[in-house]
Amino acid sequence: MSCSSYDNLRCDGKLRNNEIQGNIENGVEVVGEASFTKVLANHKIESNVIMHNLKAGVRCKQGADVSIFQNQIGTFAEKART
Repeated sequence: MSCSSYDNLRCDGKLRNNEIQGNIENGVEVVGEASFTKVLANHKIESNVIMHNLKAGVRCKQGADVSIFQNQIGTFAEKART
């Protein structure tokens, strides 16, 4: 899942109640100075989680601004232990 600004236009993405897992790269990638993304309420209620992504659960680059609230975030290593 990617949220990015284009041509310096503001991006106000909101990711809510998602199952973000099992990706071979990043679960969520936010790019650009004009990106103001909110990642919220992705927690273990009916398996809404951010985990088991090979690289990062949430990756922020090129000056993006991310707010992360009320999430259940795990690691790829947790999957290997179970």
